[in-house]
Amino acid sequence: MRGHYPVETDHISLELNQVFDATIIIPAFFEGGRVTYNNIHYVTDGDYLIPAADTIFAKDSHFGFTNSNLINWVVEKNKGKVNHNDVVSITLSDIREGGILAVAEKLESVNQGATIVVNAVNQHDLNTFVMAALHAEVNGRNFLYRSAASFVASRAGLETKNLLSASQFSDKTTNNSNKNGGLIVVGSYVDKTTKQVKHALANTNIMGIEVNVSQIINISKQQANKTIKSSSLDLFISKLAITVENSITRGADVMLYTSREFVKGATLDDIALVSSVLTGIVKKLKSRPSFLVAKGGITSNDIASDSLQIKTARVVGQIELGIPVWKTNNDCKFAGLHYIVFPGNVGSEDTLTKVALKLGVTRKSDIESNKSNEQTNYMIEKLLQLRQAKQAIAAFNVYNLEGAQACVMAAEELKMPIILQVHPVALKFGGVALISMLFTLRKYASVPIFIHLDHSSDEKDIFMAIEKGFDSIMVDGSSMKYEDNLNWTKKITKIIQRENIIVEGELGLLAGEEDGLSIPEKAAKMTDPLQAKEFVKETNIDMLAVTIGNVHGPYRSQPQLDFKRLVSIRQNIPAHIPLVLHGASGLPHAMTQRCIAEGICKFNVNTDLRAAAMNSIKDNIKNNAKCDVLHLMEGSKTAMYKVAKEKILSFMAGK
Repeated sequence: MRGHYPVETDHISLELNQVFDATIIIPAFFEGGRVTYNNIHYVTDGDYLIPAADTIFAKDSHFGFTNSNLINWVVEKNKGKVNHNDVVSITLSDIREGGILAVAEKLESVNQGATIVVNAVNQHDLNTFVMAALHAEVNGRNFLYRSAASFVASRAGLETKNLLSASQFSDKTTNNSNKNGGLIVVGSYVDKTTKQVKHALANTNIMGIEVNVSQIINISKQQANKTIKSSSLDLFISKLAITVENSITRGADVMLYTSREFVKGATLDDIALVSSVLTGIVKKLKSRPSFLVAKGGITSNDIASDSLQIKTARVVGQIELGIPVWKTNNDCKFAGLHYIVFPGNVGSEDTLTKVALKLGVTRKSDIESNKSNEQTNYMIEKLLQLRQAKQAIAAFNVYNLEGAQACVMAAEELKMPIILQVHPVALKFGGVALISMLFTLRKYASVPIFIHLDHSSDEKDIFMAIEKGFDSIMVDGSSMKYEDNLNWTKKITKIIQRENIIVEGELGLLAGEEDGLSIPEKAAKMTDPLQAKEFVKETNIDMLAVTIGNVHGPYRSQPQLDFKRLVSIRQNIPAHIPLVLHGASGLPHAMTQRCIAEGICKFNVNTDLRAAAMNSIKDNIKNNAKCDVLHLMEGSKTAMYKVAKEKILSFMAGK
């Protein structure tokens, strides 16, 4: 709603020498948290919808407005040239109850030169409207659209894609030969951007270079008054460009940002001047940065067109909601560059930080704490707290609603945290629906619930878990040779940890069968304590799964665990690294207690849960002639609940 309306639309009509049947206003931008309902345009702020006129964006000294109602906004911006009766509203009722033909009929019935405002709260609403608009256009109507990006996606028929992961762009994360640092250029001056800049500077190792806006304006005025040399501003730009150039060529990531203090009396010409300084700095760069983020609408446009001289580029996806990533072609300053267009008013306080981390910028904690005992991740904290209390967390592999509910019920009853694990086989079957269900259960649980991807050796599964926000991921290279396992785990760990996700690695190879994957006993290999020391240090993993005689699936004979080996492993790796034992199904209570005493603080449970579910289903079918699907589901849930409760009690016996 900020911008040069109606100057833009009037100028387009004039330049094209064309009178449109209607100008259509569609400000809905779902990725940026903006929707239109009952003609009121809202901005999402956490769990609240704030009328747009009540936000900081409406207070803009140049593009401000006082009305959240789009009809009133159109009248306000046209300064009396348009009456309320001249504005037509496409309501949600028109879209959802009337459908495509009803909306098309309404579009075709408006008087020439009318203004139309569109209500929409999700992409489906816009899809319906677009189909109606296309129908009207086929029937001879021509429209001029003033819209946000969500409309473009509907109009172009673009499919919704997952957010890009760190491995899909940035030279730093793809082993590209470009070892230069990256560059973030911030021109946007809105309050949200200021908070994002402060958060990124406080939480990452990015080098901040502030561009003093007052100084730029003063230099320009003095040049105009001929009190200083006419080349002074160009010299100012050149000095900053050299600083940026020297920094990125030595591998430092740089944030070039305008000073955050409010400059009283700044004009549109001053804003354009500041933008020209930023674009001038980037234009003078000779070395290509590993990535380039432009923050702010004017900034991103001017850097793309002026500094980089981009003529064509391919949009490869979004790094975060509402933040597209372009890949430049050969017809510009830096070919093959990933250029991130970051609107000034998009995201939350930590979104710029998230983007920077995905692009390979390191956290301050990565260097300052170096994985010390000051590990701040909540999940790791919980595991270490349990270990100190001589307890361990139960990590249950789940496949359906009944299993997940059963485990959460048991955890809530016993007031203990648990981990819900997804095996890649279950992920392939359940997909996004399974993941969403687990996160929903976690949201409403009264105890901490962590979501974990188990035994992942396929990078596609790993990147999916990253995109969906899993708390932890097991990077399973245990079937590889030791050197290959170490190198692959190290590479993937670096990518995962950029997203502040915990990594579990495995050293040694368990015998047994799990989810169709079978390892014969002769191929199994125990964890070497000295290798464990090197493995943890080199890979930088957060948790280590060990093999000390434990197996996947049922034990064919009395379990024989090598506790001497476990003690040696614990002594050889840092105290802040939790140890994990797979194959906890079938282990006697006394044995789990001995494991906990020697440092295990996470047990994986799978076989016992599945066996309980299968036995319940078989018994119900055999003994209950009237049983139906719900009986089977409820019975299996109850059976799994009993197992889950028993396991949690066994692992918390030290309490």
